Amino acid sequence: MWPFKTKKDKELKLVDEDELTQLIEQLDLEPPQQQFIKARWLKYVMWWDKRSKDAKAPYHRLRATAAIAGVVTSALVGANLGGVEKISCM
Repeated sequence: MWPFKTKKDKELKLVDEDELTQLIEQLDLEPPQQQFIKARWLKYVMWWDKRSKDAKAPYHRLRATAAIAGVVTSALVGANLGGVEKISCM
């Protein structure tokens, strides 16, 4: 898999509002019930989709920072830059 985002990846929709609206209209419901589903459920789904997209980049930044910090910490501990001898327990 290509590690860089392409224009196609940015356009990828996980939730398609038009498709969900069409599916709601196909349900065997009265018009007020369909309006209620569109007003409540569909709006929440779209809100959740936006929130998940907004949270993706900070999550990946934090995850990369934690991985890099783990590698740097291990390297510094293993380097023994201060010239301090190892302490023996016995």
